[in-house]
Amino acid sequence: MKLLRSDDVPVVIPDESPVVWSVETSPDRAHPAYSGQVGRWWRLTLYRLPGGDYVLHECRCSNWQHEADRYAVHRFPDLAAVRRYLVATWPQHVPDFGLTLEVVDTWA
Repeated sequence: MKLLRSDDVPVVIPDESPVVWSVETSPDRAHPAYSGQVGRWWRLTLYRLPGGDYVLHECRCSNWQHEADRYAVHRFPDLAAVRRYLVATWPQHVPDFGLTLEVVDTWA
């Protein structure tokens, strides 16, 4: 399966890589998952690779004229690394991620 990237060639991951978590906001103010920006929204999809690593595909979508959708792909060794990235980049989705995949903070 090909995952698009805005500034590079697509990343190809095995077709059997399951989606383990996803979230999508909405550009519509009346929608409960409103993104906070009219005409813009995002979609995050997390895949588990056969070897155990995780790949997060980001799409920052836009309905605005002359503004293209932007795509990024990130690879992580485990769910804790994914969570650290979400805390830094997409903090509003950390609670859903943690509850869905039962990822918790570990304080050593």
